[in-house]
Formats: sequence, structure tokens, C-alpha cells
Amino acid sequence: MVQKIGLVLSGGGGKGAYEVGVWRAMEELGLAKDIAAVSGTSVGALNAALFAQGDLTKAEQAWLGMKPSDVLSINLRDILAALLKGGIVVSPAITAVVKTLAMSGVFSRDGLLRIIQTYLDEETIKQRGMPCYACATQLPTFKTTYFSLQEHRQETIEYILLASSAIPVIFPKQIVQGKRYWDGFIRDNTPIKPLVDEGCNIIIAVMLSRSDLLPVDQYPDCKIIPIYPQEHPGAPLSFTDSARKMQHGYNDAMAVLAPVFDLVEVNYQYSVELLKYEKQHDEFESFMQQRTENKNNLIASKQNLLKEMNQW
Repeated sequence: MVQKIGLVLSGGGGKGAYEVGVWRAMEELGLAKDIAAVSGTSVGALNAALFAQGDLTKAEQAWLGMKPSDVLSINLRDILAALLKGGIVVSPAITAVVKTLAMSGVFSRDGLLRIIQTYLDEETIKQRGMPCYACATQLPTFKTTYFSLQEHRQETIEYILLASSAIPVIFPKQIVQGKRYWDGFIRDNTPIKPLVDEGCNIIIAVMLSRSDLLPVDQYPDCKIIPIYPQEHPGAPLSFTDSARKMQHGYNDAMAVLAPVFDLVEVNYQYSVELLKYEKQHDEFESFMQQRTENKNNLIASKQNLLKEMNQW
């Protein structure tokens, strides 16, 4: 069976720097180039897009330069509008405020949008050709949606990534091509399905919480290799200390992947040598068969020649 490796990156807010550390380990192990497809939810979708773009340095710069105010800038104008719209006099009005805030969000997306626009390039993603998926939750049906970034232009990709990370109440719902979406974690925080649909039979799953479970029973034909944080990776809404989180991701990935892919490399080299042997064997068999056929043809020719001579 041909081995096809996929990479899935879970959602987890500010803990996402951990995934970039895992990426660095994969580069050093020579594994990143073998990834056939990538998917992610929420911040994992952002990192998946950066991975599909193929520039680790740019991804590290994005996270190291990220400030809490870039992602969690309070949108006072929208909060005021929501309060005015809902009223604050009686309990039903307060309920209306809560409902309005739940749909409009408390924090602005402007900072995150700037990060996406600064560090992501649609053309580079498409030129590299790596299938890349972002998971979001469609409203009001709460349907799981897997967007293929390869199929969209820059502006739509920006909206998709905002939709995938639109945490209810914290951030406003996001409109993508006329439909409303919330964060993908509501339905699928570790989107393995699109990778399996791409034919991946080995899945590297980077988790951002030690309590998250993987649906391994749903994919019996896949080898799923999870990477869990061995140290507490921080709070989801904490976008500081990215360098430390990257280092933890690097360390954990090295501990998990190095022995696994050392074995894979040995098996791969064995397979290569076996194929060489089989090819040489087949070539020898073909040579011997051709030699036998030539010998038989020569004998037949001699016999025919003797018959003709006897007739003379």
C-alpha cells in the first residue's frame, strides 16, 4: 500500500504557537516535505494555511510578533450598539443583549485579519498545490463545513479563516459567500475527515489540549499518530510567550516522531532495495526467457534448413 501522510492541526487559540514548533521539528526530520495534505480548525486552520504556504520562517515571525491586542481588541462600538439595541431595563432586555452579543461578538477581528493579510499569500498556496482544509460550523444548522483553500481567492480565504476561528460570544459570526459561520471547534476541532478523503492513510494529529480525544475508531484504515503537549500549553485566549510554546511543540514532536520515522526510513530503504532486487530479478528472468526463445528459434531454423536440404 502506498503511504500518504496527512497533517491535522487542532484549534486552541493562543496555544497555536505549539503547532509551529511541531512544524520545525518536522522540517529538521525531513518529514515536512512528505506531507500530502493538511487541515485545521480555528487557529489550527491558520497554521494549516501557513504550512500549505511552506514558509516556516514567516509562520514563526507571525506568532512571535503576535500581541494580545492583535486578536483580542475590544470592539466598544459594537458592544455599545448591542446594549442600545437590547436595552438594560428589564430582564428580557438583558436576555436580548446576551443573545445579540453572542452573535455579534465582544472582540474585534481587525487584528487577526491584518495578520492573515500580512503573512498569507493566495498565489503561493495555489502554486505549491498542497490540499489545505479549514473547518467551520455553518449557522443556523450547525453543519460541519470543510473549506478547501485551494478553491478560493485571497479575500474568501481570509473570510474562511475568520469563520473557522469565530468563537461564539468572543468573536462575531463570519459571513462567507452569503452564509454565516462560527468556529469549527463546535463540530470538529481536529478535522481528520478531509485528509482521509484525500487518500491519506497516515495522519499526524497535533493536539493543543491533553484532554482532547481522537476519533480513531472512525478511521480504522488509518494510522493516526497523536502529538500531545507534555506541559500545559497555556490558556486559549493567551497570545503571549509564543517562543516557549514553540519550543514545547518542537520537543514533543521530536520525542514522538523521531523514533517513528527513523523506523519508517529504515523500512523505506528496505523497500527501495527490495524493489531494486525485484527489478533486477525480473530483468534476469526476462533475459533468460528471451535467450531460451532465441535458442528455440535457432533450433527450429536449423531443422527447417535441414528439411529443405533433404528435399533438394
